[in-house]
Amino acid sequence: MIIILKLDDLNTLHFDNFIRIKGILDKHKIRAGFGFVAWRFFEHDNPKAYFEKIKEWHNEGIEIWNHGFYHSKEEFHGSEYDYQKKVIKDTNTFLYDNTGIIMTAFGSPFNNSDETTFKVIKNEFPQIKCVMFSEYFNNSKLCSLTQRINIEPKSGVADYDFFVNNFNTKTFDNYAVIQGHPGGWDEKSFENFEKTLEFLKDNKAEFVTPSECAGRI
Repeated sequence: MIIILKLDDLNTLHFDNFIRIKGILDKHKIRAGFGFVAWRFFEHDNPKAYFEKIKEWHNEGIEIWNHGFYHSKEEFHGSEYDYQKKVIKDTNTFLYDNTGIIMTAFGSPFNNSDETTFKVIKNEFPQIKCVMFSEYFNNSKLCSLTQRINIEPKSGVADYDFFVNNFNTKTFDNYAVIQGHPGGWDEKSFENFEKTLEFLKDNKAEFVTPSECAGRI
């Protein structure tokens, strides 16, 4: 079984929690995808140290994927074609200019992307190979990841027992996405996340990044 760890909302406010997450992943020799939100970095007076750390993570196998510029509900839901094109491009360009990283996966804030998002990515961003949690991409040539096993009963809270129950009762094909918001996690949530990784390893899970699923799923 293939597992994709989709860890959302990488920004300056939550950066320390992502440092902690990376340490846990390293301990278990697991890679994941971190959803990059540009705005907090853009408005920061001196984001250089953050970008150096992001480059380090990228070089160590973490995928940094496009999670929007502002992380607003309207960013990819109901907004115009040109606006969606601009915010995807601005996010891609901002990260590339500061790190050299080309983002090849996308997941909208609130998982609410619309048909316009589909058209924009299809027409304007050939480098994007994988999209997460958007039904509009299901019949496209892109890798569309929609199967999920929830670890959070609500955003920002990781619950091991909740996850195991979902794992044991859900039916899915050969892969599943686990979405988390580590910026909101407390000590118990971090413990539950690590227990979840151990459970998945015991169940012979193969951990891959979102873009690595292209051609496999």
